Amino acid sequence: MLSGCSVSSLAARFAFFPPDPPTYAVRKDEATGRLVASGGVPRDSAMDVLLVDTARGTKVVAFYLRNPCARLTVLYSHGNAADLGQLYDLFVQLKVNLKVNLMGYDYSGYGASTGKNVKKIKKVKCPVLVIHGTDDDVVNWSHGNELWKLAREPYDPLWIKGGGHCNLELYPDFIRHLSKFIREMESMTTKTRLKKIRESLQPAKTVYPAHTATTTTFTTNCCCRIRVRKPTCPSCNFSCSCCHALRNCFTFRPFKCSICLSCNCRSCFNCCCC
Repeated sequence: MLSGCSVSSLAARFAFFPPDPPTYAVRKDEATGRLVASGGVPRDSAMDVLLVDTARGTKVVAFYLRNPCARLTVLYSHGNAADLGQLYDLFVQLKVNLKVNLMGYDYSGYGASTGKNVKKIKKVKCPVLVIHGTDDDVVNWSHGNELWKLAREPYDPLWIKGGGHCNLELYPDFIRHLSKFIREMESMTTKTRLKKIRESLQPAKTVYPAHTATTTTFTTNCCCRIRVRKPTCPSCNFSCSCCHALRNCFTFRPFKCSICLSCNCRSCFNCCCC
């Protein structure tokens, strides 16, 4: 008898079953010149059919479903026993219920995609949500757990208790967890945008460089500048011969703004600088 680990290892190598024949085909519409999916996929004006060239010289088919209310786009990686033709109805439901754009793609060797299946989870540079059924008898749950651990930005995974290989969308936790993921991604996107807006609105602060090591330069948002050079002697009253020349440093030019030192108090030096 094979152990669980042995079955898992065999599944990793041999349990990839793309529908044969594929449930759809890709062709060019003579009237519009656009790519369309034929077969079991209905014509959808809100969906683009794409052929993406890979670094290995193969072509991967993708369905991009647009939602005018969307703020985010979800990249959907499906299970290993289905192709895009079988998932179209689910994609439409997710697009509407989650209020997102959705892009689903067929792995190499699936549907109308060419080549062989290759995993590149470590190259994904965005938050990754992994959903897997604990009773998946085609691909063991441990594979989903491994993908989650390998992701560069893993989000809280969803392990659906009792879920099989192709029925996860029937469980309430599926859409509930997906909705939570989308809301948090929208919030994260909003915070990032607001941060960039605030940074763009902040005026650049001008820092006036010191001419020598003994020159102190103060900077604030005030329009007037005062440059003070430190005396050579720590307790100097400017009467000694070595610091006498520093008297010129304290001959101030008229201030540009009328409010500077208008209160005639020394504390105003704290708000103006040079």
